[in-house]
Amino acid sequence: MKRFLPYMRHLAAVKWQFLAAILFGLIYAAASGFGMPVMIGTVFPVVFGDEAAPMWLQNIVVSVVGEDKLEQSLLMGTCLLIPIVFTVRGLSGFLNAYWVSFCGMKILEILRVEMFRRVQSLPMAFFGKNKSGDLMSRIMGDTAMLQSVITRSSNDLIKEPLTLISALSTLIYLSIAAKQNAILLLCIITVPAVIIPVRLIGKRMLKKARQLQTETGELTSSLTESLQSPMEIRAYNMQDRQVNRFEKDINSIFKVNMKIVKYGKILSPMIEALSAFGIAIALYFAVGSGITFAAFSQIVGCLYICYEPVKKLSALVNTLHQGEASLDRLEYIINQPDSLPDPDHPIELGKVEGRVTFKDVHFSYDDEPVLRGINVDIQPGEVVALVGPSGAGKSTFANLVERFYDIDSGAIELDGKDLRCVTKAELRENIALVPQSPVLFHGTVGENIELGKPGALQSDIEQAAQRAQAHDFISREPAGYQSEVGEKGSLFSGGQKQRIAIARAFLKDSPLLILDEATSALDSESEAQIQNALDQLVKGRTTFIIAHRFSSIKIASRILVFDQGEIIADGPHEEIYQSCGLYRELYKRQSGEREGA
Repeated sequence: MKRFLPYMRHLAAVKWQFLAAILFGLIYAAASGFGMPVMIGTVFPVVFGDEAAPMWLQNIVVSVVGEDKLEQSLLMGTCLLIPIVFTVRGLSGFLNAYWVSFCGMKILEILRVEMFRRVQSLPMAFFGKNKSGDLMSRIMGDTAMLQSVITRSSNDLIKEPLTLISALSTLIYLSIAAKQNAILLLCIITVPAVIIPVRLIGKRMLKKARQLQTETGELTSSLTESLQSPMEIRAYNMQDRQVNRFEKDINSIFKVNMKIVKYGKILSPMIEALSAFGIAIALYFAVGSGITFAAFSQIVGCLYICYEPVKKLSALVNTLHQGEASLDRLEYIINQPDSLPDPDHPIELGKVEGRVTFKDVHFSYDDEPVLRGINVDIQPGEVVALVGPSGAGKSTFANLVERFYDIDSGAIELDGKDLRCVTKAELRENIALVPQSPVLFHGTVGENIELGKPGALQSDIEQAAQRAQAHDFISREPAGYQSEVGEKGSLFSGGQKQRIAIARAFLKDSPLLILDEATSALDSESEAQIQNALDQLVKGRTTFIIAHRFSSIKIASRILVFDQGEIIADGPHEEIYQSCGLYRELYKRQSGEREGA
């Protein structure tokens, strides 16, 4: 339970509901641990004529109906104790469960938002090291499991410990009153004896619960991968392979689930058997002690009521172990350190001109060098193409400008200010990105373009779309700019998504621009239209074009050639075509020229 204590600080938001839950839990505990044994020892002896009604009950009846009809009214009043106790017990139990569930669900709601906020603040390196399917399983599956655990356990979290204390107190009182100290000692010894199997099985439950959550994460990752790659799976006839892999993962989860069921369900019969032995032994010793049936029935009733909370608390322990396994996986995200923290005392960029300077920059992914000793000074308004073979460092160079990663050594400056001295939010506010595979978020076309400048006027959105050659096909949609884009933009073609992303960049109107092969998804006619638009877009902006196709670097005034993490050539096309063999080879390969032509 101590694993969950740090999250109890969130109870401040529901303190009154939590106090109400405790109050009704106390009432339930009193009605169960004290009210029911007293009811048993009072009602049946009076009803069957073995004993006279206690004075407190006689006084209540006399005050209500008088002494004329005392005998008949006393019998009715005694019988009414049964529904009164059960009604108070049931109503208080319901209200306790309701308010504890309310508090538990509220805490989980806060925790879920806190965790998602944490994910949004983590650097790109975190996502490179973790599978998206596993993260989805943690955020959705483990949170749902934790929510289920708190909901299931909330009924017993307060009232069962209080019921146990109340029943034990009543047991001690009745045993002392009946002068049955030996039976009292025997009963008290048998109650903690049932805790032994709870602890043994609880350890096994925690181990299997952790294994289940890990394997569920792997299954979700595999399922996400399959659902996101339907074309590749069919192209390579991988359907049977994926089904077999999925079936294997499902079978593994099934086996772990059955072990959890075994450990969870075996506790109840074990505790009931131990309880029965305790009652039988108490009965054996009570026979020769001269105790009355009424007194013994009260003691046995208390003893049984003691076992019931222990049984429920043992199930609660197993439930909490499952929640603890989920909490481990959630805390992996919540406690993930931010490797890209904002400075304690950031400086303001102010009006950005767009000068970008790399000073002896070194960078590596997990100790694998990617960029080595990069020194380059890019003037405001320059359009720079980044060229080179795959893995040469082009995309990494552009990612460092946006501070998606932090460099190992050296410095990157914007207008003479180190990027590590400004906030990430202010830096990225001055950079527009058009990725090679643009992402359209859930919502309408207009909302996706508006991401470039939240709160922009509709006229500005439409103007940006016109400049990106996107207005015509958007207008042909039945709902126009209010048309839904579908999951990840599935209702639009690749070229259309690319133009919507370019419209987003037009609307942002930032001094720095990164184009990651922004025309790669377009046909020849659309590409020609977009190139004209890009000619206008790059004017007056410091622009980086990550070039995979050389047709996209026509608008570049400067080319940086990367090879194995180093810049091996820097200059205009004509100059480096003559001086750099790698660039010349790459250019000829794409343009269809032959060596010596």
